[in-house]
Amino acid sequence: EKVLEVAKEAALLAGSAIHQTWSIRSDIKNTKSSCTDLVTETDERCEELIINYIRSKFPRHSIIGEESSSSSEGYELTADPTWTIDPIDGTTNF
Repeated sequence: EKVLEVAKEAALLAGSAIHQTWSIRSDIKNTKSSCTDLVTETDERCEELIINYIRSKFPRHSIIGEESSSSSEGYELTADPTWTIDPIDGTTNF
């Protein structure tokens, strides 16, 4: 129950950040698998907000972020509780 509460709070936190940038053009920072698979400043900011919030509540949980895990950092699967983060699914449409 605590995990669900934290997930909802993290989503609301990211949603607020998205709402604040909705009318402002978000710069494209990078592309991943193709020229339409974009990474924007808002993607990175929201992922960071969510990760920091989850870590403040569950410091021992593992987190796989779509943007940060596709960089050189990567990730390692373990038996620890693991969160998978994709704050803005379909950035091209966003």
